[in-house]
Amino acid sequence: MPGAIEVSVLDFMGLQSSSPPSQMSIKVSMGKREYETRDKGDFIFPLATLRENLIVTLLDAKGNEISHTGVETRLVVEKGIWDDTFPLEGGGHVRMKLQFVLSEEDRHRIRLMRELALKKKHDELLSREPRCTEYASSVDSRDASSSRTKHEVSDSRKGVFQSEVMATQVSLIVTLPTFSKSGKSSLENGEGSNCVLKQTSPNDPDKP
Repeated sequence: MPGAIEVSVLDFMGLQSSSPPSQMSIKVSMGKREYETRDKGDFIFPLATLRENLIVTLLDAKGNEISHTGVETRLVVEKGIWDDTFPLEGGGHVRMKLQFVLSEEDRHRIRLMRELALKKKHDELLSREPRCTEYASSVDSRDASSSRTKHEVSDSRKGVFQSEVMATQVSLIVTLPTFSKSGKSSLENGEGSNCVLKQTSPNDPDKP
């Protein structure tokens, strides 16, 4: 990960210890790297991961821990520059200036990473467009096919209905009784359903 954390220990306040300040030492650590000094100073830590927090420990003359405090590396990166007073768990406070710094090489690496990420995103969008077009064409084709099928089914039903109507009309013509001059129907004369056929036959011998 590019970048580094620069730590400046500026002052200690309200320390609760029997050891005089001149006999105290400071240990600043982050991950496997640590610095120890008997005076305030500046320290720099190459940033490997945001999971490693910055730890500042105050030691007595024998190297025993008097107090300590921890700062999240992620917050230092987010703020850029952080000048503040931090409470110590054993009592008292420490004033530090924390800064996230980038070298020119780091800036170049970040710029390349950003450009590669944008190019990858652009390529992904381009690769998705043909699939979307193909899907839309497939949907339109299915809709058109479904519409044709519905029309064909509708026309088929209409044809069946018209055939049934014609059959019904023929049946009515065949069974419909005719009336003679005497007012009696052909059914009463016992002619039955053949009356219409007799009337329309041109070779009927009974026709005057």
